[in-house]
Amino acid sequence: MTARGDRAGTDYPDAAPGPEAPGRWDTGVSWRGLSTGTWLGAVALLLLVVALGVAALTAATVAGWDRAGVEAVGRLRTDSLTPWMKAVTFGSSAPVVLPAVVAAGLVLWLRSGWLADSVRLVLVVGVGWSAVMALKPVFDRGRPAAAMGDVLSVEPLVAEPVGASYPSGHTALATGVALALVWALRHATTAVRVGGALAGVLLVAVVGLSRVYLGVHYPSDLLGSVLTVTATTLLLTGLVPGPRPPRDRGPEHPGPSARLSP
Repeated sequence: MTARGDRAGTDYPDAAPGPEAPGRWDTGVSWRGLSTGTWLGAVALLLLVVALGVAALTAATVAGWDRAGVEAVGRLRTDSLTPWMKAVTFGSSAPVVLPAVVAAGLVLWLRSGWLADSVRLVLVVGVGWSAVMALKPVFDRGRPAAAMGDVLSVEPLVAEPVGASYPSGHTALATGVALALVWALRHATTAVRVGGALAGVLLVAVVGLSRVYLGVHYPSDLLGSVLTVTATTLLLTGLVPGPRPPRDRGPEHPGPSARLSP
C-alpha cells in the first residue's frame, strides 16, 4: 500500500514528488478560485462603493444626511467623553494597527509553525486598508470642516488628517480586524463565533463613531469603508490553506505513512 503522504499532489498539490514536506517558510496557501456568487457579491459591493461615493459628492440628499449625522453625533460631545474618543481613534490608526497585525501574524506563525493563518490575517487587513487608501484620491472628498464649514455647527476636535475623507481609513482597519477575527473563528463553536462577530461589530461601530465624533468624517465615509473591505475579503476567500505540515517524528518513531508502506 502506498502511503497517503507519499503520493505527490495529495497532501501538497503544488509540491513536487518526494519525501520532503513544506517547511516553516512555506505559506501553505493556494488559490482555489472563486464561485460565481462570490465574484458577483464582491463586484456588487464595489459598485455600491462607487455609487455611494458619487452620490456623496453630487447628491444633495446624501449630503444632507451626512450633515445631519455629523451634527447629531456632535451633540454627544462631553469633556469626559472626548479623551476616550481621541484614544480610540489613535488606537485604530495605521501606525498602531498595521504593526500590531504583523506582530500578531508572527506570533501565530511561531506558535503553530505554519504561515497560512498568518498570511491570511495580514492580507485581510492589509489589502482592505490598501484598497480604501487607493480610493481616497479617486473621490477626493473634502473633510467635513473644509467641505461644509459654512453650514456645519461642529468643529473638528483634532487636526484634520492628510488625505481625502471618503472612504475612512480608520474604519477600514477596524473592519479588516473584525473580519479577520470572524474568519479565524469559523471552526469554533457557535457561541464563540457569535461572540467574535459581535465583538467585531462593536469594534467597527466604536471606531467609526469616534471619527464622526471628532469631526473628521461623514457617516457615508464609514459605510464606504465597510463595503470596500467586505468586498476585498470576499475576493480573498479564494485563498485556502493546504494541510498542515506533518510533525517530524524522527527515524525511531515512524509516522503512519511509514507504517502503511509495504
